[in-house]
Amino acid sequence: VGVSAGPDSMALLHLLAGFGSALSLDLVAVYVDHGLRPGETEAEADLVKEAAAELSAGFEHVRVDVQNEAARQRKSLEHMARDLRYQAFDQIAARLGADKIAVAHTADDQAEEIIIRMLRGAGRGGFAGMKLIRDNKIVRPLLTTPKEEILAYLQARNIPFLVESS
Repeated sequence: VGVSAGPDSMALLHLLAGFGSALSLDLVAVYVDHGLRPGETEAEADLVKEAAAELSAGFEHVRVDVQNEAARQRKSLEHMARDLRYQAFDQIAARLGADKIAVAHTADDQAEEIIIRMLRGAGRGGFAGMKLIRDNKIVRPLLTTPKEEILAYLQARNIPFLVESS
């Protein structure tokens, strides 16, 4: 499970942990430090590690060098961060023998993605947005869930989360 310590991913981790035994899930929370917000990442990683321990999930902390790779490959920081994050997820999944990687994209993220694709001039296929399951590996269980429902879930269960400055 990709977990940034933000509301969406913290909700996803807790939801999956709640279904873990019924679905025979072996969860590992993966926190990726992109090296872009050094003043915040320690608290985020600590929160994810604590949540993973409370939920009897594994924990992995990965550091990637987005700035240098973005400059080397001439990509935007956002694009490079996404590429390196998914590479890290793939490497950890392969090492652990995991067959799925869960990420916390929400209905709000989906709407944003479709608007971005429209602005870039995508064809009809681009308007479909993100898929619930990509390549039979990446799963997005919250893709149809609005952010307000996620925040209500967190508040009702007193689940802590952090909001990054970016």
